[in-house]
Amino acid sequence: MNIWRNLKPPQRRRLQWIAIPAAIVVLGVGLWRLDWVRQNVQIQWLAVTGRAWRVRGQVHTVSILSPALGEHRSAIVYTPPGYDAPENETRRYPVLYLLHGAPGGPDDWLTYGRAPEVEERLIEQRKISPTIIVCPDGDGDGYMGDSEYIDAPVSRSGRGPGKQVGTFIVRDLPSWIDAHYRTIASPKARILGGVSTGGYGAVNLALTHPGVFNTVFSFSGYYTATQSGWARPVWGYHPSAARLSAQSPQDYVTGPRADWSGMWIYLGDGRNERGSYAAEGDAFAARLQSAGIACDHVETPGSHSWDLWRPQLRDALIRASGRLDGFGNGAST
Repeated sequence: MNIWRNLKPPQRRRLQWIAIPAAIVVLGVGLWRLDWVRQNVQIQWLAVTGRAWRVRGQVHTVSILSPALGEHRSAIVYTPPGYDAPENETRRYPVLYLLHGAPGGPDDWLTYGRAPEVEERLIEQRKISPTIIVCPDGDGDGYMGDSEYIDAPVSRSGRGPGKQVGTFIVRDLPSWIDAHYRTIASPKARILGGVSTGGYGAVNLALTHPGVFNTVFSFSGYYTATQSGWARPVWGYHPSAARLSAQSPQDYVTGPRADWSGMWIYLGDGRNERGSYAAEGDAFAARLQSAGIACDHVETPGSHSWDLWRPQLRDALIRASGRLDGFGNGAST
């Protein structure tokens, strides 16, 4: 501060002319590192240049009454091109359920993940058949809405159990979608996928509730539950090691189980991600294979961002083709 006071007015003005642009550059670089900023800029650029993909299917926001939560929850539902055509009125479709990360929301998979675009491009290339996409609101009791996609044992107030988001995802959501859309109501025609926290949630829910989803996608997920960060209120403030272990796939996948037979899991990680995502993916892939669960672990260049997850979604959908009822190219109507 003394240095500033000792400067003469012309020197102060020159310093301001240097400092202000430098601060703007630093701020811009910092914001650019945030994935949502980059994605919004890219989306706007595609719109301006006319190169944006124009989704031909229909997107609706629905309100689902969840007995597990005791409230209505929103979900975004995409129906593929031709769903409402008279010639397809008896056709039934597989369903891809996509979980957002934390923090995040159900529209992330459309705005940034561009899941309908990914699907429609693959349909045009005859690599998959039309599929319904469902993106639910997975917010819970944690900071920034984190839920870890579990049934929280304790509410943030400490009075009674927390939000039962896990039961909403595995029971209430598929039941409602099957009742309101022409789905193939079978675990063989359902995919549960997610990014980051959603990837953990997808794997954990599918394994702890077998017979609901036979195919699972985890993009930059983790497989050991920890009571830290935004998740702290979800588990309760003093969870036992046993409680965390019971929700840690890396711990409880110890050998083959008959009700896991036929399941296939895609684990996608980025080579440039900070933290232990790839290493944890390697360890968990080995654990799955030792338990007789089919697994593809894919590591591609990229960081913890939608630039990594969009192409991995495409890769996962192609690999899943032929594994699901009604999903492979040339599926019957």
